[in-house]
Amino acid sequence: MKQQKRENPKPFTPVKGEVYENVAGGKFLCESGWEDEYKRPCGWMINTKTGWSLTAVCIVRYEDGTIEWDYSNGEGFLPIDDRRQQLIDRAIQREIDRKVTRAAMKAKQNSLLNAMLCCLI
Repeated sequence: MKQQKRENPKPFTPVKGEVYENVAGGKFLCESGWEDEYKRPCGWMINTKTGWSLTAVCIVRYEDGTIEWDYSNGEGFLPIDDRRQQLIDRAIQREIDRKVTRAAMKAKQNSLLNAMLCCLI
């Protein structure tokens, strides 16, 4: 499978309670985000499917919203308890709502553009 080329990575500090998709397609709940002593963005991330947790170091975010990091440490499994599952579900629903809103706005813009073009013809 050909991997999509991602452009313009920017340093990114994740926000606690948000779920992010990495470039490989995994979804990670951020338990905390910070900059280390070298001003590198870091995050304590938990894979929403497996419960695998890690500290991601040198996190970047691409224009398509996906993230990746240079390396990780402090790995291990954590149980996905009810509280974490609720956070995951809420964060995923917020992302779905954002995508629906963006799609609706784009459709409205396209409709307005088409109306304007019809008036010009």
